[in-house]
Amino acid sequence: GSTRMVCDISDGCKNNVKFGETVSLGDDFKIESILPKVEKGTEAKAHITPFTHMAAKRVLAGTVSPDAIKEAFSEVSQVVGIDVLDTAPMDITNTSEGSEASDDQRVYGAFLAAAGKMAVDDAGGLAAGLTKLTDSFKDGEFTAEDDFSITRFMDAAHVEAEHAEIKSPQLEKIIANIKAQIDKDGNYDPQPSPTATALPVKKAKALVGDIRTWVNSVNDLSDPAKAFDADVESAAKVLNSNSTVLAEMTVNVITSIFEKFQSMADEGTLQLGDHTINIADKQGASAGTVDVTLSDENGIKMVVSEQTLEDITFNFELATHLPKNVLNNSSFDLNKVKISTTGKVRKSEASMELNAVNLMVEFESPLTITPGADKPPLPKIKLANLSGKTILKADGATFDGNASMKFTQLTQPAMNGNSTVSLEKVSIDGEFLTSGGSSFSANATLTVNNAATFDTFAFLRHQPEMWINGHSTDDPLDARLKFSSLYPDQIQPPSFDANFSHGQTCYYGSDNYECRGEDFLGATEYVSDLVKQQYPSLIEIKNINVSVNHAGVALDTGYSAQMVFPDFETAEQFAQATLSVTLDLALEGYANSKAVITADRNKVKGGDLSIALIRDGRVTTYSVLVNADNPIPETLKVTNLDNVALELTRRGNQLSGKISVDGTKVGTIKNADSGLFMVRYQDGSFETLQ
Repeated sequence: GSTRMVCDISDGCKNNVKFGETVSLGDDFKIESILPKVEKGTEAKAHITPFTHMAAKRVLAGTVSPDAIKEAFSEVSQVVGIDVLDTAPMDITNTSEGSEASDDQRVYGAFLAAAGKMAVDDAGGLAAGLTKLTDSFKDGEFTAEDDFSITRFMDAAHVEAEHAEIKSPQLEKIIANIKAQIDKDGNYDPQPSPTATALPVKKAKALVGDIRTWVNSVNDLSDPAKAFDADVESAAKVLNSNSTVLAEMTVNVITSIFEKFQSMADEGTLQLGDHTINIADKQGASAGTVDVTLSDENGIKMVVSEQTLEDITFNFELATHLPKNVLNNSSFDLNKVKISTTGKVRKSEASMELNAVNLMVEFESPLTITPGADKPPLPKIKLANLSGKTILKADGATFDGNASMKFTQLTQPAMNGNSTVSLEKVSIDGEFLTSGGSSFSANATLTVNNAATFDTFAFLRHQPEMWINGHSTDDPLDARLKFSSLYPDQIQPPSFDANFSHGQTCYYGSDNYECRGEDFLGATEYVSDLVKQQYPSLIEIKNINVSVNHAGVALDTGYSAQMVFPDFETAEQFAQATLSVTLDLALEGYANSKAVITADRNKVKGGDLSIALIRDGRVTTYSVLVNADNPIPETLKVTNLDNVALELTRRGNQLSGKISVDGTKVGTIKNADSGLFMVRYQDGSFETLQ
């Protein structure tokens, strides 16, 4: 056929057409858009995409009219969170275009690629896949019985955006908003805006009415926090640093086991039975060993007996896809490792129970393992995913449900230690139990957008102050000689104790005790040099203590130091993270309503905070700019998918603003002497915001 397109699907289109290459669509491929009547002599622009095709088919399935067209596009726009008719989608195969594209254009490009992926994955090809998409939405909703899965579509958008390196907090917000509306059976029924066919001022008044209703409903509560059917603090606890440290240790132990077994397989020494594997700590030193039993059960299976490393106790079983021929000197290719894990990991502050949780570790490049050949380099981990049924407990709160963690390769040197991976994403969806015994359902996702260049594990481990301890079995301070010269008559036989602390040195000899207000041992210089070599980033050493014990010919020198470190994050290098939490609302008159709270940290001391309120298949978003140095927001913006935007700006004690539709101002907002906010529209009408 003559119709062609650029393949924007990460896995490529069929017939060996790769991402970014041109593909012919065939004679049976047809895609449409539909517009309301255009007045003679006026110019009209329309984009033609699978989503405009969905809207056109929705209109053509009923009575065609200008209002039906507007309602159909309003309805389809709810599916992807942006205006599908007026937004020009980004070509995600063109990296230069990405830097100039708006957030809406990036989002549109990701969703188009996701639709293409689902169509290509259909056995009937692109045309058949597109037909299934439009047929599924002919009745205005996606159901679990449809050939097109809305849940898979949202997941595909994630995959395609990641492949195209689209870092878009807005996309994350939209996907969270859509998933919040998918019921437990997989059904999703978006609704057109009730003012989709209205004139601009009426659309603006509808948004003001929604705001007034929401605010009054919350104000009627004794505690505004009770608007959420959840304990947000409890939800946050299961994502704290203690939980992520458990995940880090789990990944570290498992990858260490596989690296050792891969090395043994290459040498032809890997056998079924018991093995002892050394595990390195975050500094690269040995943290201890684990005992592993290796067996063959339609793939290599490993059982790690209960053991403790660095105060973390664990035991688990790992079932892998690795073939038995890793044991019999046969060559095989290793691209990735897939593991199903069951077990427990715990420390005093937190615990993690895994029930058939799948871990996938993908290497940067494939390895061909040939026993007897030169030993290949240990593989670099490209990414790792951990997902499945999980029970997390931390600080008295419990989560029971599905959890996933994604780790990506760290492309910059580790900031503290020898980590090669960084935590990129944590997601949980299930039931929370608070320390007080109440429970609620919710889900939360934390995404570190710059995980490849920011060492998230070092950040989680960072402490502004810490003590370090060490000792030496020789005499690095020449204490024996120095004390012998000071007390020649007291060291017969040579035995003494001494310590340096708070600027003075105290000596405990066989016959006397004496303290001197000086550091004649040189303890400060000795310990400072040792600590600075190990921790070059420290900015101050507050306290130094040294003890020397000399008994007979044996001498032991112990030391401790209190170290002060600079802030881990800087204005240029900080965790650029997006946290999204979905909660049910507990407001009278708002049954089955939800809130998606999203915090997008794009500055070291600030970012964007938004709350998307979802009711009756429609979304209204409230967003503010947050600055840690100024807790009162300077701006508030409220938007909906009718392209209505209300903006308020604070200057001192005064608030003013405007309300616009499709980018055109239709009203202004100012303080009245009564303390109310007056909204005056361009048609001469007015109302209060409260």
